[in-house]
Amino acid sequence: MHRALFRPVIALIALTVLATTAGCGTGASQASSPIRFGSNQADTALRPGPSGKGSLVQWPTKPISFDVESRVGGAGENTPIGVTTLHGPKSGFTGKVWVWAPPEYYEKRNAHKGFPVMEALPGAYGYPVNYWIGAGLKLQENLARWSKNGSSLPFIVVMPVLNPDDKQYYDGSDIPGRPKIGTWLSQDVPDLVRQNFRTLRTRDAWAIMGSSSGGFAALKNVLQHPDTFKVAIPNGPDIVPDSPLWKGHAGAKRDNNPEVLARRLMARGGPDVYLAFQDGSQEHTVLPKVHKFRAQYGHGPVHTRLQIVPGGNPQRGDLCAGPGRGHDALGQCAHAGADRLTGPAPSGVCHGARPAPAPRRHDRPAVTTPRPCARTPGTPARTAPARTPPRPPIPGSSRTTPTGAAGRPPRSTASAPAAHCARCRGR
Repeated sequence: MHRALFRPVIALIALTVLATTAGCGTGASQASSPIRFGSNQADTALRPGPSGKGSLVQWPTKPISFDVESRVGGAGENTPIGVTTLHGPKSGFTGKVWVWAPPEYYEKRNAHKGFPVMEALPGAYGYPVNYWIGAGLKLQENLARWSKNGSSLPFIVVMPVLNPDDKQYYDGSDIPGRPKIGTWLSQDVPDLVRQNFRTLRTRDAWAIMGSSSGGFAALKNVLQHPDTFKVAIPNGPDIVPDSPLWKGHAGAKRDNNPEVLARRLMARGGPDVYLAFQDGSQEHTVLPKVHKFRAQYGHGPVHTRLQIVPGGNPQRGDLCAGPGRGHDALGQCAHAGADRLTGPAPSGVCHGARPAPAPRRHDRPAVTTPRPCARTPGTPARTAPARTPPRPPIPGSSRTTPTGAAGRPPRSTASAPAAHCARCRGR
């Protein structure tokens, strides 16, 4: 279950760079009746599959009603963005969370399928609004369009506030004596999604993305909680924690440092995580640090890639204006990031079942000059939705193909076609 998600994930990193400043857009509320995204089907959640184990699909367990914040037009087919105030039972923190499900989620033919999830984090303070709900960025509309043309997966998107106020950065972490934002992002918010949507019982269906301060939180949380997230998309992120609130807590700060977390993950030998960095070619503060991180820690179970937006500089906000460099890069690289996660799977698929093998990947030379995109056929998987053809492997990863027992390649439960753009390939 490795291949279906890393591709749409990088489709998102190009979009992430459009929102590296807090003023990149917000969504306007629309009066509407409360909605529910799922009904309680707990009685079928443990229905045995062919292997005698529970279904891979995790049914909603405690569905609640969400207020409608706005609706997604175009390819989004008027699907609602819901909002609720979540009282985090594990973190103790209370904040707003926005959610969206793709058009495929509502289709009758998918009524018994679980869907992959993307947690999208904003930059700056990310409070009181998560700017990924904004109509100007068109995150949900683009995801819907990519899913329809086969270049992405149909993600459920969850968009929480990033900080408890707009005065301090909390580094997406549990800073002693402060609100437990790390627990909020890594446990309470994912639990809310599981309680309200048809999801999948595997880390292979979970990714976390973010820009700037949200990019740091995404990077840190995938390294700190690889049991929850498999892929992170950090755009222009800080590499080390730098909140002044860490003063007097050097040990806790070290435990939330992505460099330290990467070393620990490498020492343990996994599980594998995939970091899809993005930045602009004219950004000269964060980009060197990203290069250094990849050189030092992009080994073993820590897989990295870097997409450069030519002429882009998030610090001056020129990638936040909509169509242009960011959208061009997004379109070129829409296929390069999702083949590490799984797509929608029917309830008849068993948790722990052995899916069809993924096609073998081959080493490719580093590419520095953009070339036309090319399509490569893959091997269809048994559990992929009927409309989804096979995805090819990604080029340009930070290491050769990982293998399992007896040298087997990684396995996948879903695959779809993709065009790999040279501009998306990492060094």
